[in-house]
Amino acid sequence: MLVTAEGVETQQQRNVLVQLGCHCGQGWSFEKDQPLERLQGLPVMFGPPVVTSLSSV
Repeated sequence: MLVTAEGVETQQQRNVLVQLGCHCGQGWSFEKDQPLERLQGLPVMFGPPVVTSLSSV
């Protein structure tokens, strides 16, 4: 199972999460808040999401 941590704000938090096996993170440790104008271009920059597999639990 892939694990994503939300609200990661410090390098220390990132380090602990990596040691615990967390695969992805989101929060101020990665990028500060951005103005709407900058974010509006992101879907074009990265393209549409791609689903490679589905599973049920």
